[in-house]
Amino acid sequence: MRVASRIESALIPGVHYEVYDREHAVHARAWLLRQTDDPRPR
Repeated sequence: MRVASRIESALIPGVHYEVYDREHAVHARAWLLRQTDDPRPR
């Protein structure tokens, strides 16, 4: 998986991934929609 993500990053520069638990789904959606600049909930 790491190798695939490194290849993808080389092909599509500037892509940023975050992984969230279900309890942070609201924050994850807000970040995806650019309603917050902080990718991680506080």
